[in-house]
Amino acid sequence: MKVIYTLLALCALFSCNNDDLVIEEEEACVGVIDFAPSAVFLIELIDENGTNLIENGFYAEDQFRLQLNGSYWNDGLGVSDEKFIRLYPAGGTGDNRYLIHLSESETDTLDYNISFLEVKSRSDRGLFCGEKIVLNSVRYNQIEIDTIKVPQSSGIPTPAIPITVVKNVL
Repeated sequence: MKVIYTLLALCALFSCNNDDLVIEEEEACVGVIDFAPSAVFLIELIDENGTNLIENGFYAEDQFRLQLNGSYWNDGLGVSDEKFIRLYPAGGTGDNRYLIHLSESETDTLDYNISFLEVKSRSDRGLFCGEKIVLNSVRYNQIEIDTIKVPQSSGIPTPAIPITVVKNVL
């Protein structure tokens, strides 16, 4: 009797088919997963008293210019609620640099290192593939920014990396 139960258990075990969940190496993708940015940089410029220098007009939005890895961006900076500079990680694998021209005589730097994580996901319609940006390190004006507590997900809303910069204004 034990032999019969053992044989039935083995038959049941080997008859299970999980092949529909396995992604074969040679299987072609039927579509692309377009991930939202993994995070957004929210840069706040304040004076030594904590006054927001964008909100009070010390830095004028029309003066801002932006370069990513040496190329100017025509869109300029994204200003959020007229209090923060909003930038998204962009560029290629490895080190990237935003030069943020606040005025004709003042430029800040945002250096960051990114990698891309290949992601595959199966649905009823087939296999979908894409890449997700992963932030490895961030520095603003040569100061390391802690990103460990920032969840890097593809969900919405996009997690913010707050960067507060104290400016010495006279």
